[in-house]
Amino acid sequence: MSDQNSPSYEVFDHSGDTQIKAWGRDCLEAYVNASLGLLNQIVTVDKLDEAEECSISVSGDDQTDRCVAFLNELLFLIYTKHWIPKRVRLLRECNQTGCSELKAVLVGEPLDPSRHEIKYDIKAVTYHDFRIEHSPGQVTISFVCDL
Repeated sequence: MSDQNSPSYEVFDHSGDTQIKAWGRDCLEAYVNASLGLLNQIVTVDKLDEAEECSISVSGDDQTDRCVAFLNELLFLIYTKHWIPKRVRLLRECNQTGCSELKAVLVGEPLDPSRHEIKYDIKAVTYHDFRIEHSPGQVTISFVCDL
């Protein structure tokens, strides 16, 4: 995972929505940094405790589908289960032929309205303008969040 002192993502305005661009040395690190970019738009992640772990599993036909599903699963945890991830402790992508799973172990805590100020209500990560770009030594993910 990237150095926490230098975020590996940027946030841009996008037609009334928000666009996040994240990068990493490989696809999994880029997924992690994309999740940090997304989570920091919702709540100040640095103020969260690492009180509990939560395991999730998503699937998709390709890296784009798996990444969109992963990011939307984070939104589901926050807005439906009222649990906020602070960081991704472990992220694995199945490497077997025909396997389409992405598994993560997240560390965070239950949502506490008295302690956690929600900055933005993000409805979904969309496929609109979604891109995963591979270059030597870096993978970049760019996606739009529907506010």
